[in-house]
Amino acid sequence: MGRAARGRSEIPVQRLPPILAEHSKPEDFDVLSLDSEGEDAWILNDIPASGCRPRWVIIEAYEASKVKSLAELPLRPAVVDSYSIGAQT
Repeated sequence: MGRAARGRSEIPVQRLPPILAEHSKPEDFDVLSLDSEGEDAWILNDIPASGCRPRWVIIEAYEASKVKSLAELPLRPAVVDSYSIGAQT
């Protein structure tokens, strides 16, 4: 059995546009999957400023089964107008 992790690690915080630019992501690509421990909607708001347009975006949303529209989440109008809920689990 593995050992428990101890101590602290500092992780730099970065916005989505510089991360995508650093990795030379094309303007249009198929899937962007976000898992940022409750900050997914805030990161999703950076998509319009990133210059990229993923076809599908996978996020975690608190109590997702209760969300019927992206307008119920703290998202910018540009995100709500560009995407819709395709499926929920």
